[in-house]
Amino acid sequence: MGTSYRNLMSKYMKEESTGDGPVHDKVRADRLAARFRGGDAGAFDELVLIFQRPVFNLAYRMLNNYEEASDAAQEIFVKVYRSIGKFKGRSSFSTWLYAVAANICRNRLRRIRRISAFEVRTSDLRSAGDNDCLEPVAVDPYPAPDRTAELSDIKRSVEEAVASLQPDFANVIIMKDIQNMSYEEIAETFGCSLGTVKSRLSRARMMMRERLRAEG
Repeated sequence: MGTSYRNLMSKYMKEESTGDGPVHDKVRADRLAARFRGGDAGAFDELVLIFQRPVFNLAYRMLNNYEEASDAAQEIFVKVYRSIGKFKGRSSFSTWLYAVAANICRNRLRRIRRISAFEVRTSDLRSAGDNDCLEPVAVDPYPAPDRTAELSDIKRSVEEAVASLQPDFANVIIMKDIQNMSYEEIAETFGCSLGTVKSRLSRARMMMRERLRAEG
């Protein structure tokens, strides 16, 4: 991994004003999950307090859309509430939670892209059929939230570079270099081998370096 990329990512993480909150205690989270599985609704409330910020941040980084990320975070916790019985404790609760989150975000991303493609096609058809109609408006599948304007050039550059990657590559960058998840956690989250995670991460970092270098 090139020095310039390391330095840029380090500056990006310092620029993050909200961060992911306090590092969660995996043992405590697993105990709370066990209590929730046993019927303790209060334990679920504690889990939400612990994970609401990292889950939202993961969703935002995968979707690059504030409103979509907010909706996704709610959907994720509803899914966890309804599906806690499927958590068998073979992995940590956080790993299982991130797997649920990643799956929901991937589904939302596919829907966003389908809707965007349909809107673009519809605009093109209207334009072709009526010379007096308004110019078609380009639809951005990754609209930035209002607060993006306040972020630094480095933050914007990194987020745009991540958004330009294919999902499989963007996800490993987000989880390893931004969320600081381990290779093992990422492999469990996506149900793939450690070799696959490392290979994707190597290629993703290379693409990130090329994109960032091109932007100067």
